[in-house]
Amino acid sequence: MPVRLIKHLGDLLDAPAPIPGKILGWDGSGKLANRGYEQIISVSASGADYAYPQDAIAAAVAAGASSSTRYVIRIGPGHYDGPFTMFTGVDVESIGGPYGTIFHSTNDDTPLVTGAKDSSLEGVALEGPANVAAADYTGTGGNPFFLENIFIRSGYRGVYCHPASYGTVHCIKVVNQYLSRIEQFMRVDRGNLTAMSSSFMNGPPNSVGRVFDIEGANSTATLDLCQASNSNSSDHVYVDNGAKVRLSGFTGHKGTNGLHFGPTGSGSSIAASATVLENDLTQHVVNEGTASVFSFMGSANKLKVAPVSSFASLAMAFSDPTNKTFVVYGAFEAVQPWHMMLFFPGKPEAGQLMAALAFERQVTFDVDFLGSGYRDKTHAASQAQLTAKFYDGMGTLQQTGTVTVNTDGSAAFYLPGGYTTSIGDVLELTNQAPADATLADITLTLVGTRT
Repeated sequence: MPVRLIKHLGDLLDAPAPIPGKILGWDGSGKLANRGYEQIISVSASGADYAYPQDAIAAAVAAGASSSTRYVIRIGPGHYDGPFTMFTGVDVESIGGPYGTIFHSTNDDTPLVTGAKDSSLEGVALEGPANVAAADYTGTGGNPFFLENIFIRSGYRGVYCHPASYGTVHCIKVVNQYLSRIEQFMRVDRGNLTAMSSSFMNGPPNSVGRVFDIEGANSTATLDLCQASNSNSSDHVYVDNGAKVRLSGFTGHKGTNGLHFGPTGSGSSIAASATVLENDLTQHVVNEGTASVFSFMGSANKLKVAPVSSFASLAMAFSDPTNKTFVVYGAFEAVQPWHMMLFFPGKPEAGQLMAALAFERQVTFDVDFLGSGYRDKTHAASQAQLTAKFYDGMGTLQQTGTVTVNTDGSAAFYLPGGYTTSIGDVLELTNQAPADATLADITLTLVGTRT
């Protein structure tokens, strides 16, 4: 299909000639990269291809939008009534930014925006009474639903990973803005959420029940450089039902509870690094669960945790372990963090041994290598897998884990039940066979704790 440049709305909508066939990807900063479009469609109240965003999305779908044949919908400033449904291969972005482009709905029962895998929404403000930005797609695999520079103006929930959904939602710069109450700023009932630089900001009458609510069975969330600040919130981060959360550079102040482990299920975990919990919180950490796992590295003068008896693992030392409320001065830890950082230059060959590490002390890895990270400079052409095998000193296989690498540069870690090494154990990391055609320049960080 020939490329058709925009011919409406003047220079604001003009763009360089797109490159057909490129797919949604990531560069090292987490921003979208390598976006090329088969066609660009304009939306505005007048003088554009369409006056309504959903009509433009439908046109792109009818024309054959897919993960490999992408369409972009560029929307001029204005108020647009929803609800809206995203589709794979369609990226929606505003030219006026979230201050001038507003999606609105008065429907209590339908999400304002229903997400789709391999699609993105950028630069709009969302306001509606219920489920303002929902990820409610049922396909598996592929790239995530992507949100960037989004303002949540009102609604019952902000970003919502619906219980019927699969896959991953990536959020960059999602903020609560303006005046209305939100029950949950971000909630995960199923699947995975990655949020970067996202914040719920204080300011009457802004209020929220739970800011980051991760309670789907075995759901996961990674919150990087996020913050919560609201005097009326009950919980800044709530985790329940075996869900797992990693915090990095998180800041929480004002409100009742900083981090809250709920009572449902068991084995919920929070791994917090470079995290600041301010003293204006009523309680820093509250645990109602069983076999909960919590590790903390950061700044919190007199860190307040209650109660601690049901934690399966608690990486801290307390001044008085007989009390139900414990006080930590600074961030002293009884269990110290342990990291293995690996860079593999170039393309690994089929079945190649990429690393071998001998352990001279006991190191514990949490379930699914919780807190570990992955990056590559050249993404995989198709989903690839690295295998991590733990052998004892006699060469007997003790545990096997995997790192599944996706085509967008993200990765999913798998280590059932976790693993604690003994002195003399060896970890071997090998590539799949056959090797992926393009995957190269891999950076891997495995995170554990040592005693």
